[in-house]
Amino acid sequence: MQRVRIFELQNPWRQNKDFFDQAKYIPRDAFQKLMQWIDTDDILVLLGARQTGKSTLLFKTIFELIESKRIDLNNIFYFNLDNILLHSFFMDIPQLVDFLEEFGAEGEKYLFIDEIQRLENCGLFLKQLYDLKLPLKIIVSGSSSLEIRSKIKESLTGRKKIFEITPFSLPELVQTENNLDLNWEIHDLSVINKKEKNYGHVIRSIAEYLMAFGGYPKVFLQKQNGNKIIELEELYSSYIEKDIVNFIGILNPEIFNKLILLLAHQIGNLVNLNELTASLQANRPIVQRYLFFISATYIADLLSPFYTNKRKEVIKSQKVYYLDCGLRNFIVDNFNPIEYRTDKGALVENFVYQEMKKQRNPSTLIKFWRTQNMAEIDFILTKADKTIPIEVKSGVIRQSNPGRAMISFIKKYHPKYGYVLSENHIDKIGINDCQLFFLPYHWFLLQFNQALELI
Repeated sequence: MQRVRIFELQNPWRQNKDFFDQAKYIPRDAFQKLMQWIDTDDILVLLGARQTGKSTLLFKTIFELIESKRIDLNNIFYFNLDNILLHSFFMDIPQLVDFLEEFGAEGEKYLFIDEIQRLENCGLFLKQLYDLKLPLKIIVSGSSSLEIRSKIKESLTGRKKIFEITPFSLPELVQTENNLDLNWEIHDLSVINKKEKNYGHVIRSIAEYLMAFGGYPKVFLQKQNGNKIIELEELYSSYIEKDIVNFIGILNPEIFNKLILLLAHQIGNLVNLNELTASLQANRPIVQRYLFFISATYIADLLSPFYTNKRKEVIKSQKVYYLDCGLRNFIVDNFNPIEYRTDKGALVENFVYQEMKKQRNPSTLIKFWRTQNMAEIDFILTKADKTIPIEVKSGVIRQSNPGRAMISFIKKYHPKYGYVLSENHIDKIGINDCQLFFLPYHWFLLQFNQALELI
């Protein structure tokens, strides 16, 4: 039968035990988190944009099951539903269970479903399969947060664990490329000074790479810059064709493309709906709908303001940031070195946001603060009633000057910690009861998880 042959081709380790010996895996933080849940009953759900490495993580998990947990090869089943011929396996649950029994061995089985959003009623199907309480671990991936979240969130309450898979982060690439020790205390300025002198230029070069070409795995693995740009073009074209036109069904992709371009030129700035509707010559509901799709499909984020005083602080306007600088640079057609760019300040700020977003835990929100008098802090980490203000300076600074906005925020909200990030400056000052640290942004981002623990 043709579908069985396709299944066999998608599961090469069943015939070739040495299949994984030929694979090269770059360590991902998400893999360790995933394996912590592999022995639970939960359905594990990997979400993220196209080509962020979800399939590779599934293969790495399969390898770990075979190599470390000694799971029988025949008890691992992988399906990539981009191949429509495999959908028939999932039209009927008894039929799928029979297939797993026929082609499996004794013991618990592991079912991997890639691109689960291709399956109609995927949330209900997974719920019904889970509720049978079979000796079956289910791991799925999906590229569309719109489809997956709407179908799975409602159906799998209490039955799932979600993992957001992002492009490579700065810590991941630093460890991969240089195997550097990242164990130090974020506020140990003497250690940071020493590390900056010894190999600060190495870390900065990796940060500058991420600001230029982003962290998508296929882009990173290309050796030539020209090939990296080709991969970004393919990624963007695939996104527009498969997700926006075919999957979501947008009938006017020209307006959608133009909106993405306009936003790419506005990173770090407030989004003005009236200006966008005028530039696009489209009505307001369509623009709002397209903005929602852009955010829901992992292209950009619309950042909300932090406020407590509706009369004195901005409460409605949002700022836009792209989730990958490389994709953003492709859209605006600018891959010039960072030091020669007129958009350097916006790009550095966007880079800091994208890296914080990759490492953020769900309990901590990232917002911005702006008053009606135009005082602004780039980012506010907030959880419950606690805050950490973060200001980003794109260039070299020589003095520990916090700026009026930072002083104003500290006096009003009394945070225990705050950060001013730049290319080079390392220092600490006190304002009221707040410890304000001046750090190079690359060192701060390498230890961002420690900053999260302080809030």
